Amino acid sequence: MLGLVASMPRYFFHVHDGVEQIDEEGTVFHDIVIARAEALKLAGDIIKDAGIRSDLGEDWCITVTDDVGLILFRMDFVVAETAATGRRPPVAARPIQGEGGPPTRSFR
Repeated sequence: MLGLVASMPRYFFHVHDGVEQIDEEGTVFHDIVIARAEALKLAGDIIKDAGIRSDLGEDWCITVTDDVGLILFRMDFVVAETAATGRRPPVAARPIQGEGGPPTRSFR
């Protein structure tokens, strides 16, 4: 095995918030655990920046792919208004009522 060096994988972080922000370069990390941590940091930076700009959509996501475009994982974020704001949440964020029991936590 001398001379064989395993290359570290490259991960691509794509942001979808009404405008596609495609990561063309990617970033090399040791493994997917580190890539997930970096995706969470990216999400935190986006949320912090959006709080200043107030232009982030009601729902958005980050998809992380490998070098051939296979989606390895996806992080979804939804901003849902409550009754206190006087606005109804989007249909996708409203809980579905179960039959004959308490409300379920499933979402459409």
